[in-house]
Amino acid sequence: MALSEIELKRIDRLVGELCRRRSPEHMRDELRLEYKIHGHEIEIYEWRQRYGERTGFFDSPVAKIRFVRTKNEWRLYWQRADLKWHSYEMLPSSRDLAELVNEIDDDPFACFFG
Repeated sequence: MALSEIELKRIDRLVGELCRRRSPEHMRDELRLEYKIHGHEIEIYEWRQRYGERTGFFDSPVAKIRFVRTKNEWRLYWQRADLKWHSYEMLPSSRDLAELVNEIDDDPFACFFG
């Protein structure tokens, strides 16, 4: 079962707000935080323009949050230097999406924003 409309609205309210707040208005054409949803996963990534190019861009993963419906919990992942997703051991899961979004925003161990 896909995410419900209510869950999608909540994701936009929490994750979308994080992305909007961390994307400086004056730089949004060159650098911004965005998210995309695939099934039960939310991937937060940094979108930025390629240096010296006006048309090219690339995205760099920041965090992944996966909803496990059978356990009714959200799981948080970060991407290490090996470019693989790893469970975020300091707060691996929560039933409250807001708690994980706040952890990403606070980034106390510099796993998400460096």
